[in-house]
Amino acid sequence: MLTNSKPDQLFRIMRAFVANIAIVLAMCLLGRGSGESGKECLTSELTGRMGNLMFQHASIIGICTARGLDYKSCAHISNSGWNTWDLPIKEFIQSFTLPLESAATCQIARKRYYREKSFVYDPNILSVQFGTTIQGWLQSWKYFHPHAQKTIKSLYTVSGFQAHKAENFIMNIRKHIPHDFKIIGVHVRVGDKLNNTQNAHFYDQWALSEDYYSKAIALLTARHPRSALVIFSGGGENKDSLTKDRHWAKSKFGGLSNHTYFDHSEDHFIAFKALTLCDSIVVAHSTFSWWAAYLSNTLEIVAPYHIFSAAAEITEGYKMEDYYPPWWSVISKNSSEDRIIGYNPL
Repeated sequence: MLTNSKPDQLFRIMRAFVANIAIVLAMCLLGRGSGESGKECLTSELTGRMGNLMFQHASIIGICTARGLDYKSCAHISNSGWNTWDLPIKEFIQSFTLPLESAATCQIARKRYYREKSFVYDPNILSVQFGTTIQGWLQSWKYFHPHAQKTIKSLYTVSGFQAHKAENFIMNIRKHIPHDFKIIGVHVRVGDKLNNTQNAHFYDQWALSEDYYSKAIALLTARHPRSALVIFSGGGENKDSLTKDRHWAKSKFGGLSNHTYFDHSEDHFIAFKALTLCDSIVVAHSTFSWWAAYLSNTLEIVAPYHIFSAAAEITEGYKMEDYYPPWWSVISKNSSEDRIIGYNPL
């Protein structure tokens, strides 16, 4: 037989249990209940190659920082299929030694997703509810600059033997050129974009042409007549595209100068680090060299205005100022605009 005290005790236990359930449900509905620790967090779904991954994670860090949160607890990654991730994602995590949180600690009762609508900068992403997984390319500096610039530059630092090899490569070039020469780093990536039928309609062909590279190099060599060219070809889809890029670059630029050098590294991160060490940079139609330029200490950066085909629906509304930082120099393919337009004049 129950005493008078036991019903009261059971009632208190049940009331506490119901109260806890109510709190959890309320937090979930607000998008703030996030797994074991109830963290305020967002998740990025990583996809693509090195430069794409860098944009996706940097943007999540930037959004967290803009909302006054520590990225270490706020910026998570989708861990679906962690063990089956392809090589680019594993290399991305390992080479930058990122302190990543998995999505398992950022789950809510009802999973929430926000899908990027196009390549256009979307300010709505900045205010998505916590507990949301953001799907998309997130290719705009506006998501993370300037508020998270210092953090991102620190995180995206190539170190160890890869940094050592990159530094030695640039140092050896400096030993073989006059001390007053500037090093112009040129990133070439055309093979997997020109030769892939799926990509052909997506990209503007001018950004992949000899004409673009010739104009970009001419702008920088006019500013620095005493300079050496270093041609890089990292970031492609596979070894075959890397080989094609190198053959193409040598056939086009091998005779431009007595001081032309070619990077032959098979490691994308070594080439990436070396490119960041150049005095001036010619950016390809590639997020690989976009990031090398952004992380470098130079302000002498030339990039192509026309990068997407007008027929590519996903790029409808694309704006140059969303993709390129305002201190870069952007050149056009149009003969009437054969000059630097809009941005930093060299």
